[in-house]
Amino acid sequence: MTTRHGAKYIDTYNAIKMDIITKQYPAGSFLPTEAELMEQYKVSRTTIRKAVALLKNDGFVTTTRGRGTEVRTVDNNEGEYPFSTLSGHTEVHTIIRGSDTSSVTAQGATVDIIDTPHQVAEALSIKEGTPIFRLQRIKLIENVPCSYVISYVTCTDFPDLDAYSGQIMFLYKFLGEHYGVTFSGTTTRISATEADFVESRLLNIAPGAAIMTLFRTTFSDDKPIEYSESYCRPDYVSTYVTISPNDPEYSSFLDTNF
Repeated sequence: MTTRHGAKYIDTYNAIKMDIITKQYPAGSFLPTEAELMEQYKVSRTTIRKAVALLKNDGFVTTTRGRGTEVRTVDNNEGEYPFSTLSGHTEVHTIIRGSDTSSVTAQGATVDIIDTPHQVAEALSIKEGTPIFRLQRIKLIENVPCSYVISYVTCTDFPDLDAYSGQIMFLYKFLGEHYGVTFSGTTTRISATEADFVESRLLNIAPGAAIMTLFRTTFSDDKPIEYSESYCRPDYVSTYVTISPNDPEYSSFLDTNF
């Protein structure tokens, strides 16, 4: 799968994150309004929303409807420090290893309704505890489970989706065909984690084995429309990031702090 990103929202994310780390936006304060952020950082509303979504995914802010976007406590000893920044045209490729594409299959997603967990509520900008659809599915390569994917979409955006439980193989294609949804971009955080008991059973690996986890928010126009967590076996799934300068004559697009 290939996802294309413009660099602008990454630059904005890094700028706001640095302002949080340096306490220009101290813990417990609220970020300025979208309009004020657009003016301050000289970017579009879409760029601000994608940057804020990434800040929420990374735990720097939390959004409460009716109150705004609150800055969370950042422990500089245990938190994140901007190691390096690469800005430019970005391509992200997630590759599943196999003999050919026909060997990649997916089980039909099970769909149920749960109360929205905190992290999902933040990513989709909805109220925690709101009923939401949860889709769980396994992707296989040559009949070996290679990733376990949990997706969350709202009941209002996709009414009666649970009627298709067991029938949804590839979610984005299904939502496009049945609900007319178009997708405009994503924000993704990639982490190395350890498989818990459930993940180890589903992926046929030992508990505690290393896995690659992708936390992704997908947008339709300006609106976050799906949040997913993908737990992947690194012996079958890899992610590659390619970045090149937007301006071919500008080569100093690496800003490193070490």
